[in-house]
Formats: sequence, structure tokens, C-alpha cells
Amino acid sequence: MGIVTIVFRHYIIFLRSGNGPPFRIFHTLNLKSFELKNGVLKGDNDELPYEMLGKGTCLVGENNILVLGMKNNPRSSSANMVVNPCLYMDLFWLTVDEDSETLGISFELLPVDQDSRPNFTRVFGSFVKKKNFYVFGIDNRFPENLWQFNSNCQSWNRLIVKGDGPNLNGVITCTYHNNRLYLAEGASAGSQADLWMLDTESLIWIKIKPEGDKIPRIGYCTLREHGDKLYLYGREGDRVNATAFYEYNLGLG
Repeated sequence: MGIVTIVFRHYIIFLRSGNGPPFRIFHTLNLKSFELKNGVLKGDNDELPYEMLGKGTCLVGENNILVLGMKNNPRSSSANMVVNPCLYMDLFWLTVDEDSETLGISFELLPVDQDSRPNFTRVFGSFVKKKNFYVFGIDNRFPENLWQFNSNCQSWNRLIVKGDGPNLNGVITCTYHNNRLYLAEGASAGSQADLWMLDTESLIWIKIKPEGDKIPRIGYCTLREHGDKLYLYGREGDRVNATAFYEYNLGLG
């Protein structure tokens, strides 16, 4: 179970997310009055796809929010036996109705051709660029694993990426900053961690070779950017209590 936060006007909306039965309760924080209130999501479908909010992103409009998330679905063989899990990408509208007393939110699943959407077995991250969604992960059907959802056409597109990229089975974290997707790779035993950059304009992979200390094998880490710096923090090697913290200068000038 996790919490997804969405900033809308002068509100912060908190939605509970995770596996389990539908959970319709949400919370809002009014940034003007600092009042915290509860609400109930409203929709025509009794089965709220709340679990899709676990790893997603959103486009905030004037009165509604387009939310992208993933939903666990089994991929089955002809004998109806589960082969491996598949993470289906779905989208739905959150329509916000604001009055003097409450903030009402209703949801509606966006009808998208299911055969054209990605079928991920693992998702590393997602981001918004020019009012379009981008999702990066592992889709075993294709060598290219960067997908775009065009919010105007409401359709999925698989993007062709150039150059030799990272071993996706070794990618442990990623972050998006200034039209670039940064990834940390290095989960195999005895190896050094590698940093990769994908220019989302030219769609070309570049392996970053930072000067200074070599980054050792990092597991269960997070990669974040701040200003012109990139920070990598997490467990170092196989030692449970050993943590590492690295800073990389992006040289953005």
C-alpha cells in the first residue's frame, strides 16, 4: 500500500494505492486554509482501478486530471496457466468538482485499444513531456522499451531508440530531468554500476563515464536530480547495512 500525491490548484490530493480490494477514500489538503478533509471517489464502475496508481504519473488540466498507472494482470498460456505477470498500462480521468465545502472527485476509465498498449513485465519509470506520457520498462515482445501515450490522439506508440543501451535486466533505477532519462545499471555480482543517459529528443543512448570515484555495485537504490547534480543513493553490494551516496555533475552550465 502506498500514497500517490497530486497537486491540483491549491489542493494536494492524497490517493491510497496498492494491491487489495478497491479503496475509494481519498484525502485533500487545502494549502490556503491548511484543512485536511476526507472524501470518497465516485464513478459508474464499482471496481475502482486504484491499484494502477502505484507507479504512474498524471496530466493536470483545468477541471480534470488524466492519470496513468499500471495494473497487474496474468499472462496465461492456452492451458490457462499463468506464465508470468504482465503490467498493463491504463489511463483514466479524475474529474474534480470544487465547491465551498468539499472537493469531489469522480473517475472514468479511458477507452484505449488494449492490443496497441505495452505489456510490461517490469516498469522502471514514467514521465510527462509536452502533454504526453512516456513509460520505460521491459516488454519482452520488442527490443525497444520506451513507449509514448499521445494524449491528443489517445493512442500508444512504441519509440525506436538508437545506439547500444543498457542491459535492461540490470537496470535498478531511473529518473527524468531536462529532456533526458538517466538510468543506473549494475546489479550483477562483482560488477561496477554504470550510468546511462537517453536523450528523449534524438532517442540516442549514451553511456556516461563520470570522472572521480567509480560507483560500486548498488542494489535497491534511488536516482534523483537536483539542479545540475545527479544523486545516487542506496545499498552498497550485498551488505545489508552498508549504504552509499554519490554525486554526479551533469555539467549543464
